Amino acid sequence: MTVVVGAIVGFVTGRMLWLALRKAWTRQPFMRENYQGASIPTAAGIVLCATLVLAEAVRAIAGAAGVGDGADLTAVRAAVLVAVVGFSLFGLLDDLTGSGPAKGLSGHLRALGKGEITTGALKLFGGIVVSLVAVALMAGDGFGQLLIDGAVIALAANIANLFDVRPGRTAKVSLLAFLVLAVATAFDTALVPVAIVAGAAGALMFEDLRERLMLGDTGANALGAAIGVGMVATLGTTGRFWAAGGLLFFNLLSEVVSFSKLIDRIAPLRSLDQMGRRPAVVDVREKTEPTLPPDEVPPTARQPMAPAGAKLGDAHIGKSGPARSPNREGKPSSPFEDPSASFKDKPLREPSPSFGEQAPPLRRESSNISEQLGFDPDDRRSSYYSDED
Repeated sequence: MTVVVGAIVGFVTGRMLWLALRKAWTRQPFMRENYQGASIPTAAGIVLCATLVLAEAVRAIAGAAGVGDGADLTAVRAAVLVAVVGFSLFGLLDDLTGSGPAKGLSGHLRALGKGEITTGALKLFGGIVVSLVAVALMAGDGFGQLLIDGAVIALAANIANLFDVRPGRTAKVSLLAFLVLAVATAFDTALVPVAIVAGAAGALMFEDLRERLMLGDTGANALGAAIGVGMVATLGTTGRFWAAGGLLFFNLLSEVVSFSKLIDRIAPLRSLDQMGRRPAVVDVREKTEPTLPPDEVPPTARQPMAPAGAKLGDAHIGKSGPARSPNREGKPSSPFEDPSASFKDKPLREPSPSFGEQAPPLRRESSNISEQLGFDPDDRRSSYYSDED
């Protein structure tokens, strides 16, 4: 199997597995809030581990049947398998149970100094052990080289996790690093198991960019660890030494520099980082209308409004504002009305004449609602005015 074929197998298998697991992953305890406050499933990176295990099982069965070259589990394939499964398990533990204020390497070490073992610290030391076991499965060059190779795997896993703070960022960085490694090593067949994991990450990248899932520590650490094993398996002694130094530098740099802020300041990196992502969500509920001084408020905004529930028969509305007529007991029908207020218009209905008096001429009831309510149709400043009246 070539590197390209391995990547295709990983992509197809990873996509099928996610479609099968997606419904189960939309329930608790997998739902978490992302950086925009949206609740989406985390730890979806378990698909990377499942894809590799399934692919290696099929290769072993096919090899036993005399098909392909997967009959014997090579040292590199075993190392990738151990690294991916081990880091996935520790990452899953941190995704589902990890909490607390401790953040970053220094935060977990400070908590450990106080006697508190965080899930991050457990993942840190567990990852070191898994890295050493994975390196031991490959032919080593002594104790010193064992430590350097183990550091490459552990640091690569952690640096991938550090980028997992924005949608699709870890997948983009890891896939780019894998592509550079594959080209630099002329697509060495030792990278086939790494290509399977990278292909599975590519299958989840679109969903990750659209904020429908998060790889979580489960996927980010596993993906970084797989690439770290690929470096150890394909690079020479000098190359592994420089790889360990570079990864250590970026891990220490993350303790004092925010990668997100750094990426946002550099235009090419910002464009690459935002490529394919959904636009940021703006919460319009937090926006308020600007307030103006009273002398700058337009007349229309200062025009008083009729009280809620006002009816035609019990309201006098004029240019000076609305007021409700007194009730039968002669008291204001609302405690907020001023009984001494004067109004321009008379009541809409005249009182009945006494016996013997000449009845006044009948008032024509206007069919125009604005005239019934006492509005001047020419006064367009009224907040109740409508051209349709």
